[in-house]
Amino acid sequence: MTTVIAYKATSNESVQKYMADREERHTEWWSRVQAFSKQIGHDSMSMRRGVFGEHILGYVPTEGEAPDSGWRLHKDWGICVPNLRSKAGKALDIQLKSLSWRSPEVIGIKEMIHAPSDVGGFSTYVLSPSVEQGRTGDWFLAFGRKPFEDELGKIDPAVWHPVKLSEYFAETEDLESAA
Repeated sequence: MTTVIAYKATSNESVQKYMADREERHTEWWSRVQAFSKQIGHDSMSMRRGVFGEHILGYVPTEGEAPDSGWRLHKDWGICVPNLRSKAGKALDIQLKSLSWRSPEVIGIKEMIHAPSDVGGFSTYVLSPSVEQGRTGDWFLAFGRKPFEDELGKIDPAVWHPVKLSEYFAETEDLESAA
């Protein structure tokens, strides 16, 4: 069973600044990705998104087209990735690695937070919290699964305090339809 757990910011200003800085850094990163895409002449880039950030893997080739110089077709992914057997490919690999972006740690979260899986055993999930602004301007932090009890100490009480789910949902649900 999935349990949502929510917190409300004790200081809206600090969270607002964090979110603005994060957005600015992400926009700057995306501009660099687009410049690289234009440089290599391919609009459709392939990326991997996850807890550890966003990484550009290569480009999506046009159907039936051979990979450009310095690239090779990855047999499993169906995208063109740097050919590390060539000098040009090694240079492209360095450029792609410089395009990786890692989201800054969420303000008031000291480390990664884990939750148990639904399938049992020793498997766990790394929880990515969502940070949302409510209708009244207050900021909320929420996890889609309940963290392990000892993981809850990683949430800084100087930044976040627990709230009832009814308050969280009343503030954040259907914000798109209200606009």
